[in-house]
Amino acid sequence: MFPIKRALLILIMISYGAIGCQVTDGSIGGSGKFNSVIEHYRGNTQKQASARYLIKNMKYHSSFRNEEYQEYCHAIRNVWSGEPLDTVLRLQADVSTYYSSRLHPVCDEELVSPEYLIWNIDRSFKMWETSPFLAHLSFEEFCEYVLPYKCFDGQPVTKWKDDWSNLFLGELPIATQADFMYGNARKAAELLTVPYKDLFCGKPRNEDGCHVLPVFDLETAFLRPYDSCIENSQLGVMTCRSKGVPVSFDFVPNWANTTGRHYWNNVLATRRNENYEPFRITPGNKHFIDNLLPKVYRTTFGVNRKYLKLVKHGYDIPKPLELCSRDVTREYTRTVNLKIRLARKYSHECLFLCVFDNAKWVPVDISLSGFRSVKFENVGVGALYAVALWDGNSYSPVATPEVVDLKGNIRQYKADPEHRVDTSMKRKFPSFVHIFNQQQYLHGGKLEASNDRNFTDVNMVVEFPADSILSFSR
Repeated sequence: MFPIKRALLILIMISYGAIGCQVTDGSIGGSGKFNSVIEHYRGNTQKQASARYLIKNMKYHSSFRNEEYQEYCHAIRNVWSGEPLDTVLRLQADVSTYYSSRLHPVCDEELVSPEYLIWNIDRSFKMWETSPFLAHLSFEEFCEYVLPYKCFDGQPVTKWKDDWSNLFLGELPIATQADFMYGNARKAAELLTVPYKDLFCGKPRNEDGCHVLPVFDLETAFLRPYDSCIENSQLGVMTCRSKGVPVSFDFVPNWANTTGRHYWNNVLATRRNENYEPFRITPGNKHFIDNLLPKVYRTTFGVNRKYLKLVKHGYDIPKPLELCSRDVTREYTRTVNLKIRLARKYSHECLFLCVFDNAKWVPVDISLSGFRSVKFENVGVGALYAVALWDGNSYSPVATPEVVDLKGNIRQYKADPEHRVDTSMKRKFPSFVHIFNQQQYLHGGKLEASNDRNFTDVNMVVEFPADSILSFSR
């Protein structure tokens, strides 16, 4: 038997992209393995630059070996074929745990061959030149949205750009005959995902068995019987990019004023980018539009230079932050730059910008402090933040928590046992939009209890007000 705890640890790390290659120096890497690729494109400036970009960043990525991974996909397909949802969750957890001890990610420098890299580069340029939904991309955008030979860490190195190009096309083929579709990446992303909106009908959010070894095979992933923001968004990226539609994988590491993280897609459109959760809503019909965002990131193939510097100094990048990502908070919300004063003893430390998730401090950014201060750029407004130090078990604030209000003003909140105020608490948790949407059904309702299972002798526990339940006291 394999060690269960170790298997589950590997499973969780891979699910969120934590396992990669050892970070090394060197602009090309591979001990000259890919010199033939650079030489192959001598005289073609753009293709040679593309090769250098892939080779330079390859060492920060890892993949499963294809044959072993396809065995896992075959096993999970059998689980997803017609079983009741509660049975699916139990069986897929067993399958995932079993294979997590057998599937070991390998650094892409070892797996990728020069011949495959040349094929991928040529195939990517052909997509850029022929897809009507990529015509507006700059070379830099092409390198991020089209050129990479994989969408996610763990995804095996295959010719998926060919294999998936004609799978699950939705309503795209007939729509491309219309004039308005040329260059309309937003509509293309809609046509590739919205027709499958009711495919993932189960809603077992955050239940045991949901967080399994990720499925990066398109045909297998479309068999998943339940709904999940991270898996929906991974699938959205894979199916759209394989058809030449530029879609990214964006996420908030934790909401600013409640618990939980969230993942979604963003389509690089001709007029303005549109964010959406695929297989749920139409791109442009923004989801969670009223939620406060402390930080938003976009996963990338290129490494985050700020994070790489920290790694080379011996620091770890905490989950769910990603070594290969880019801060895109300013695309989503108003932001400010924070400069926070510190005690001398916290100078030149690796510090974390945290939000409170109703139970603990959760990191949403990371930075090295200078002399008695630390800077965090592009921080979302309307939230409480604390700068914290990781002590090996938890994040402990090293400075007074601060609120950044909606105008960008900063106020400190410091506990003072000498001066106290009386206050009344109307609610334990904020009344978010989902509470507002349901309160209309509870007006005048009541909760009853009984010692008799047939409820012959009933006692009323609480009665809801007839006007509003958003804020009241008994």
